[in-house]
Amino acid sequence: MNRKQRRIAKLPFPGIDGAYILTSFCMSEDGKVAKPVVSFFYDAGHAGAEWGPPHGPITLYHPCSKGDEGARPGAFYDYDTGTGDWSQGAADNSGFPHSAHAGNFSRIFEVLASFANGDR
Repeated sequence: MNRKQRRIAKLPFPGIDGAYILTSFCMSEDGKVAKPVVSFFYDAGHAGAEWGPPHGPITLYHPCSKGDEGARPGAFYDYDTGTGDWSQGAADNSGFPHSAHAGNFSRIFEVLASFANGDR
């Protein structure tokens, strides 16, 4: 577990293999308030896709080894080559805000799975 991962709770989402809720906290600008950060993460094994509401893009991560070119400590994978591939409009175009509000989390993970598997 890397330093970044020690600050993040990785919670399997019930009923969907490869689906996780990641949560952590950041500090307010004045350093007095811990603010929650939550994201949806789908792990396809060879790649992962993440959406961080409210305004985050869909971001792709590729697991790798520590010595690989471009490797950096990751939030989900020990090391990844992440954030090279992302789409700001994909979350809105896929209806993520409305799906999240309606509690249709399976829809969010379905779309993330398609991105992680290269189907989009």
